[in-house]
Formats: sequence, structure tokens, C-alpha cells
Amino acid sequence: AKKLIYDKKAAAQRLLGGVNCVHENVVMNCDSAWLFDNNILEAYGHITIQQGDSLFIRGDKLKYDGNTKIALMEGNVTCIEKDMTLTTNNLSYDVNTSTASYFSGGTIQSKNNVLTSRNGYYHSPSKTLSFRYNVKLKNPEYSMVGDTLQYNTVSRTALFKGPTTIYGDSTEIYTESGWYSTIQENCRLTKKSVIHAGKQILKGDSIYYERKRGYGLVMGNVEISDTSADAVVRGGKAEYWEKAGLSILS
Repeated sequence: AKKLIYDKKAAAQRLLGGVNCVHENVVMNCDSAWLFDNNILEAYGHITIQQGDSLFIRGDKLKYDGNTKIALMEGNVTCIEKDMTLTTNNLSYDVNTSTASYFSGGTIQSKNNVLTSRNGYYHSPSKTLSFRYNVKLKNPEYSMVGDTLQYNTVSRTALFKGPTTIYGDSTEIYTESGWYSTIQENCRLTKKSVIHAGKQILKGDSIYYERKRGYGLVMGNVEISDTSADAVVRGGKAEYWEKAGLSILS
């Protein structure tokens, strides 16, 4: 730092101006800080944390415990790793596991996807995001609402672990377990799954659906309802072509 003063009463070093701290492989910069004798650091103003060459965290206020290696960041917090940006007001970062967590609302932006939730966790080594409560994923071509969701920023695949609804231009998909690829725009649904496509409703134990082709494969306890004809057809397996409005059951 530009200036260092020891405060005997506070049992801490007072660091002022151009503060730079290094703890193992983590680098922190700020305007001013207190470094207490019990290995706890409190930092203020233009705070940046860098771990490795790809993870950066910014915020207004920081408390870092060098014993537990837990950093608590407050105020206009931004966590950036490559093309992923997380914003929130309060963030906890565990240096041991390279995991960032928030519990009072946050937003993740990655390429064309914007995801919001009340609680969130980001595990940097696996590039995996986990979300709980009021989870919403928005894309220019579809949106997703759910309760529990995991999302990988590399494969850009979402895993559903609770009631989830996906809204498209002409389709609505509900499931309570499965996965959805935001790149390929295909999904596999495995629990209480229903697809509303135009005037037809598809149900089954397992549903595979390709949004771009408008193709669906339904297996086990298949039920297809056609609201325009007030008809219901049941079988063990079905293929569905949305554009042609055609279903084949066996």
C-alpha cells in the first residue's frame, strides 16, 4: 500500500492507497483496507479479486477470512469468467472450492442467455451453475421458468430438478426432470412431462423433443390429445412431427 499504519487498539494494520494483497493464488486490490492480527481482512473501494487467469470479482466492500478462505463481497458485485457474467448485491466466494454463492437474488448472462434466481451457486472448475427458487432463463427464441435448475456454461445445457416450464413461439413444455440443450435446442424429459404443440398435447414417461425440427419421440404410457378434433389416442410409443401435424403411434 502507499501508506501503512498499525492501530494497536484495533489490533490491525491500516492500509491506504493502492492496496494489493496476495493470499496463496488469490490477488486482491482495493483503495483501503484493515488487516487484523487474526488474519481477517476488510477492504473498501474499487475492490477486485482475481484467481487464476480467468476469474474476476468486483465489488464495493469485502470481508475475507484468511483462516477459512471465505470472501464476503457486498455492493454492486460482479463475477466474470470468460463469457459468463454474474451480478448480485451480496456474494460469498469460497477460495478452497472456487465456488461463488448468492442468496438474495442474482443475474447470470452468458452469450444469448439471461438467467435470474433468488439463490445461486457457481462452481468454477466444472463451469456449473446451480439455481434455486424463482429461476428464470430467457433467450431471444424461448424462455424457461422453474424451481431448481443446473446449467453448464460450456455445454450450455440445463438440467431440471423440479417443476419446470419452457415457453417457445408455438410450444409449451412442462417437466419435473430432464435436460435441455440451449445450443441444439433439444431436450429429454423424464418425469410428468407434457408438450403443448399447436392443437396437440403429448404426454409420456419419456419424451425426446427437437425444437428446430419440431420432432418428438414419446415412450411409455403415451397419450396424444387433439383439441381441434376432441380426440385422445394412447399407445406405448409415438413419433410426432409438428409442422405436418402428424403423429404415429405403436
